[in-house]
Amino acid sequence: MADSIVDFLRAKHLLLVLDNCEHLLDAAADLAERIVEACPEVRVLATSREGLAVDGEQVIPLRSLGLPDDGADAGALEATAAVQPFIERARAAPPGGPRPGGPPGPGAVLPGPRLAAQGRRRGRVEPPMQLALF
Repeated sequence: MADSIVDFLRAKHLLLVLDNCEHLLDAAADLAERIVEACPEVRVLATSREGLAVDGEQVIPLRSLGLPDDGADAGALEATAAVQPFIERARAAPPGGPRPGGPPGPGAVLPGPRLAAQGRRRGRVEPPMQLALF
């Protein structure tokens, strides 16, 4: 499959985003390296909790987005940087609700704050993400 991906990208001029690479670190690193070597007009942006250790990699550490303390009200959750992208996306949705496959409409109950708070309570807050640029 990697050969097909590289062949497809060889003549392209684009930015390729590889997200959550920590789940398949070796495979993501191998693919990124092959693309960088064979596709001179393709740039790779990879997100991972650890570097890919690929030649030419530039690691940019990012801090975690904060959440308020346990028991915070909805207003405090909504004010956090971790929740703001969900709110902005909901506000940008068309009136009357989501389009099929689209973001939720205004007033929709978004799972993000609830899931983030549950994750914190259960001790599942992940370490900071890293971006790797090639």
